Amino acid sequence: MQGLLARGYGKLPHACFVLMAFGSRDGARAWLHEFMPNITPASVRAEKVTMNLAFTHLGLSQFELDEATLNSFPRELSEGMTAPHRQRILGDIGESAPECWQWGGPSNPKIHAALFIYACTSAQLDEAYEKAIESFKAHSITAIKRLDTTELTDREHFGFRDGISQPIVPGLPKRDLPINTVPAGEFFLGYKNAYGKMPDSPGISGGRRLPKYKPREPQQDLGRNGSYVVFRQLEQDVAQFWRFMLAHAETNESAIRLASKMVGRWPSGAPLAQSPEKDNPAMAEANTFGYVAQDADGLACPFGAHIRRTNPRDALEETEVKMAVDIVNRHRILRRGRSYGPPLVASLNPHEMIAALQAGDKDTQDAGERRGLMFICLNANIQRQFEFIQHTWCNNPKFETLYDEVDAISGAASDSADNGVADNGFTVPGVPVRERVSGVPRFVQVRGGAYFFMPGMAALQYLASKRL
Repeated sequence: MQGLLARGYGKLPHACFVLMAFGSRDGARAWLHEFMPNITPASVRAEKVTMNLAFTHLGLSQFELDEATLNSFPRELSEGMTAPHRQRILGDIGESAPECWQWGGPSNPKIHAALFIYACTSAQLDEAYEKAIESFKAHSITAIKRLDTTELTDREHFGFRDGISQPIVPGLPKRDLPINTVPAGEFFLGYKNAYGKMPDSPGISGGRRLPKYKPREPQQDLGRNGSYVVFRQLEQDVAQFWRFMLAHAETNESAIRLASKMVGRWPSGAPLAQSPEKDNPAMAEANTFGYVAQDADGLACPFGAHIRRTNPRDALEETEVKMAVDIVNRHRILRRGRSYGPPLVASLNPHEMIAALQAGDKDTQDAGERRGLMFICLNANIQRQFEFIQHTWCNNPKFETLYDEVDAISGAASDSADNGVADNGFTVPGVPVRERVSGVPRFVQVRGGAYFFMPGMAALQYLASKRL
């Protein structure tokens, strides 16, 4: 498989993503044939530069695949992220509607592929980018857009530790407890999933075969060692986020407490479920916890907190813990995102962000400044995994005990109540009474997006070969 599927490239802190359009079918195939040596497989531990490649369904149609093969891909990929019914599923409404996107929308150039470039230094990144662009020229390939990222850190722009709760995949180097271990087939095609079955995978028709397969493996499986990539550019209004917290809190500390309740972790990463009263940096990477035994009433981590919505762990089903965890683990995703844009303050420390805003520092007023997350995730079933999380857990106003609020971090809050929520709020359970914050705006807007298929190395070789 390609390297990005098995590795997050945490030791390559610089990255950019190049959106591409092919000029012709012959040009697409010839370019891929020549460029293949630059694509990094998962077996290689890249130390300087790595490149990975993924295709939209429209891009796959440029490679002489017959109709039966193209139709074997899932509807989510063929219809794309901007299909009208999918906008409602994802909550892409208002300012986040595809009509407003900077790329991937109906009024933007059509995307055929995305090249993912990672490097150890910014100079190496630029050199790799220029090498790729030079390779495009001979084959009439257009670089639609270069999406740059900031140097990798362990915090996102709101100031919270990120990348903690990743599912662990058997067969990859990391190990974890069963509560956080998810079968490979949930993320990679060609392996058994959480149901104990092989996931649906695109197949080659007409008796053609993939190259270099081990004996007894199905050579018509075009998806094996591949994955579906969800790519969304999410713009974060950091100044609005912290001003809202300050407006609904009496002190700076209580503003950080309210923000942490919305996230479900303190800025250090310590989970509220295990450290409910104050931040505890010693627990920054704590991830092997549940909610039923420790926080069944949401008094520590609210039911609507972002991490509780996106990974309810053992809390959703009124059944024994293992079964509840197994059900939730059928909806997990592997995240590979990177931040973009300059931070509000260099330290990404919430205390310093608040202080800068209170001081009226002009550098924090964000006139035209854009920052956010290049959200990238891997899943074997876009509908059951990414779309389910966004629609049923993040955008659902009736999640768990709640009935009129969406995820304050990534949910589709809307002034026009297009999502069924007239005045989005946030509830903090408490004794003797709960706290209730009303009018939570949408802090995160979608600025672009598309669904991609990232093939395994054998499938890439098949696409690059001239088939008579």
